[in-house]
Amino acid sequence: MKKLFLILFAFAGLAITSCGGQAAQQEEQAAENKSIAELVQAPMEYEGQTVTFDGIIGHMCQTSGDKMRVHHKEDTAYSILVMLGDLQDQVEYEYEGREVSITGVMTAVLANEGEAANDDHDHEDDHDCESTEAAIQRLEERGVDPDIRAVVELKDFQLQ
Repeated sequence: MKKLFLILFAFAGLAITSCGGQAAQQEEQAAENKSIAELVQAPMEYEGQTVTFDGIIGHMCQTSGDKMRVHHKEDTAYSILVMLGDLQDQVEYEYEGREVSITGVMTAVLANEGEAANDDHDHEDDHDCESTEAAIQRLEERGVDPDIRAVVELKDFQLQ
């Protein structure tokens, strides 16, 4: 009976250890640094996942203050919209032009959904958010589908 109990206990420990290894492996994959180009070219592939990437803060929204656009370091035609969420008070307008490491949750937004969600922003004080329109046009010139936009909800950032 003791041998059976020891065997079952060892088997349960092995099962718990292997499940823990899978969770650690999934976290490691999520923490792998991606390029902005990878994320914007295949936003559906990363939908709902925690992503980490480096870039340059190209634009901070002066109207709402709740979003910024981060550009790829080597090719500024690739950029991604980052919603600041709960960290809005920690991101300063003076950070524009600074290198940053971003961690957040990826969402693929259909263009018509994004336009409806940003309706208040687009008409607020006649603000047309030209930087977003220009960014989308540059991405489209690179072959990125303009109807599926990559948006990241900020969870953590570090200026470099």
